[in-house]
Amino acid sequence: MRDAVRIWQRQRLEDAERLAAIRARVRRSLHDPRSDLEDEDVEARLQALFADTAKARRDAPA
Repeated sequence: MRDAVRIWQRQRLEDAERLAAIRARVRRSLHDPRSDLEDEDVEARLQALFADTAKARRDAPA
């Protein structure tokens, strides 16, 4: 029973740490002084990322 409680406590601690890290990232993003991206910039970056991923998959050894 003690082992189960210890595992549960460790999991809760890890979950809390993960949530704190996510909240910190959101906070940093909200306070980022850089200007927002325009829709066109986001679309262009995503298309380039998708193209690079597709090329890497085609070029990967089978």
